[in-house]
Amino acid sequence: MPGDVELLLVILRDHGKIAGRKRFQKIVFLLQRKYNVNIKYKFIPYLFGPYSKALQTDINLLSFLGLTSVRPTMPYLHTLTPKGLQKAWEIEQKMNKDELKKILCAVKEMKELSTDTMTKMAKSIM
Repeated sequence: MPGDVELLLVILRDHGKIAGRKRFQKIVFLLQRKYNVNIKYKFIPYLFGPYSKALQTDINLLSFLGLTSVRPTMPYLHTLTPKGLQKAWEIEQKMNKDELKKILCAVKEMKELSTDTMTKMAKSIM
C-alpha cells in the first residue's frame, strides 16, 4: 500500500481539479471514515468540518515538490503537474487492485457532491 502522501496524488488524479482546501480535506476524511480507505491522517473537529494539519502539510509538500500546482484563487485550485500525473500513474500500477478500485469508486461518487454536502456528511461522521 502506498503512503498517505502518495495516495493524495492518486486521489487528485482521479478527481481531476480539486477546488478548495476544504474540499480536499473532506475528500480525504470521507475516504478514511466513510469508505474505509487506509489513510492515517488524524482529524480534529473544526468550524468547517474535520481538519488535519498533517494533511494540509502534505498537500503543501506536493506543491513544493512540483507534483501539484496550486492556483491561489478563491477557492485554491489543486491540479497535478505532468510530473505528478506520471508519479500518480506509477503509484497506481503498484497498488492492490481492490484497494485502487475502492478509492476510484469512492472518489467518483464524491466528485458528484457539492463541497457543502461533503462537509455536512463529514461533520455528521465526526
